[in-house]
Amino acid sequence: MYKFEIAPKRLINFDYTVNVPVYQRPYCWGDEEIERLLEDFLENQKNPGYFIGNIIAVDNGGIYDLIDGQQRFTTLWILCLYLAHQNKQNGQYRDLLQFCGIGYKPRLSFSIRKHTNLYLEELLRSHEQMEKGKRFWETDHLLSEKSGNKKLKPELEQNRNIAAAFSIIENWIKDRKQNISIEFLLEKVSFQFLTAPAGSDENKLFIQINTNGTQLQHYDILKSELINAILPENRLEYAKIWDKMTLQYHSKAESKYNEDHASQTPLKDIIQHVMTSGCETADENEEDEKQKETQDYHYEYIADFNTLLIHTLYIFQKKYGSQYSIGAPSVFDKEQLLSVFSGFREEISDKNKEDRRHKIAADFIIVLKKVKEIMDGHIIFKDLEDNGFELLNISAKESEEEHQYSVKKKDSEQLQRMLYHSNWDKKHFWLGLYIDFLLNNENGDDDLKRLEIIDNALSGSVNAFKIYASYFNENTSLECGIKDFKKAEDFKFGEIQRYWFYKLEYLLWKNNRVKYPNYKITSRSSVEHVLPQSKCKNFKDKEIDIHQFGNLTLLSVSENSSFSDDHLNDKLKYLNGMKNPPLKLKKLFEKLEEKGLIEDFNFEKDTKPYDFSGLKETLREHETEMLGLLEHHYIE
Repeated sequence: MYKFEIAPKRLINFDYTVNVPVYQRPYCWGDEEIERLLEDFLENQKNPGYFIGNIIAVDNGGIYDLIDGQQRFTTLWILCLYLAHQNKQNGQYRDLLQFCGIGYKPRLSFSIRKHTNLYLEELLRSHEQMEKGKRFWETDHLLSEKSGNKKLKPELEQNRNIAAAFSIIENWIKDRKQNISIEFLLEKVSFQFLTAPAGSDENKLFIQINTNGTQLQHYDILKSELINAILPENRLEYAKIWDKMTLQYHSKAESKYNEDHASQTPLKDIIQHVMTSGCETADENEEDEKQKETQDYHYEYIADFNTLLIHTLYIFQKKYGSQYSIGAPSVFDKEQLLSVFSGFREEISDKNKEDRRHKIAADFIIVLKKVKEIMDGHIIFKDLEDNGFELLNISAKESEEEHQYSVKKKDSEQLQRMLYHSNWDKKHFWLGLYIDFLLNNENGDDDLKRLEIIDNALSGSVNAFKIYASYFNENTSLECGIKDFKKAEDFKFGEIQRYWFYKLEYLLWKNNRVKYPNYKITSRSSVEHVLPQSKCKNFKDKEIDIHQFGNLTLLSVSENSSFSDDHLNDKLKYLNGMKNPPLKLKKLFEKLEEKGLIEDFNFEKDTKPYDFSGLKETLREHETEMLGLLEHHYIE
């Protein structure tokens, strides 16, 4: 038994030096985890405090080895350094840096990761040396392999993940046009710092924590309240329905990495079993169910179960709210599931309303079942084998009618990929709106058109929840917001939202699906320049604004590191070698190649002249064409 010292900590008074031991996995948080943390901070920064859980460490001679919580801690370190760089005049600038390190010595280190530790030190230096707004984390000598070996060292891969985290934070803040309060982060965000004494068996402790960390989830409490509200003679039936609906969510996808599992059960087979099996008795197929819960699944849902429950609550309230006098929830926060359901829970727990509370509970579970069936048949899943996204029921069709149906499904699949990747808060408001439409449109008529209407209505808006809530709570129709696509400054570097790049990828593919039959919209998070920023002054002298939309593209961090300052001919070679290149970028290079502009830039007067006026005009034409494509889509 380990005896822990427990110290409540806020970032402003954290003065420990911590280390990530060798048995911990590398830093690997991506868009979803980081943006979820930022969203939680944004939603709670007006509250008196926000608790983010426990961080567990072992005292190793004054340096504390992190046993649990290293992904969160590393992300906090990155966030504090980013905010410090952006707010050098802020009175709490020094407090942010104090959390990150002492001078150029970081408070955070990684065992046997020499290059990562050097990179962290370099970050503290480069942040100080570079002016506000510069990407101080892009230090090439610590992010790329100079030996020519294509396989990166693990610590260099980790360095790229850390650099990507800075870019994710930067893009999230630009997209939301809101920032995290420094006062909130330093003084209101808190955690319990649990330390085991020196000499503790770290590996054993790590294994115990990660195998015995199961705890009761909020949806388990909600289930208990729902089942208890149902008439006793019907409780077994509805409990079985609930369990079947949650079967795949309880099965952890991580088991796919265990090579000892020789067989795997595709999720679509599990879904088929769930949808067709009965629920007459408690022990019917019970052993089969338990076995299936431990099987490996190749796919997972794009929204977690808490998020799906909240969407179901809004759909239920729209359908039954007036009948049962249930008020609409005022928030959408999966971390506060029970609070979101507070009004609903009061209704099903009020024993003075015994005559109807069982009806409310039963109707909700039936609505949840129908929502889940829509998820299974009409919504994309994440493929855990290749990190792709697809509908599970798409297959080759023979008849012309079925072929047309399959084409429509492919269109919907591509649009859903766009919505998933461009959605910064992972609440997926489009998902609830689309499921509600499909529930009330059994023939599936115009479902793609409806999804496009939903997308246009939300359009990357920071008021997406307001639109969503008005639709469900006030039964308002979905209308497109007015967007001036001729206002070029809204689409320049530093102002443009990533959403518009994703939107263009969908439209370019939709209009050229025959030309790009295998293209899939993928996750890309970094807005980058085609003509390099390093030559900004040279291009400005040629009256070319490299920050205009025609010169911008959306890339992943790894793509950008291979693309950054190369000449156009090298970039074209790289683009042609990409398996799934951005279509906007491909379109631009087709124009440049057509006009013979894929050459090295010559800024000196005594060298062979480059057609800079042609380059300027091509960028302008490309920008006009892309913005025109967006505008046309909204007025169709």
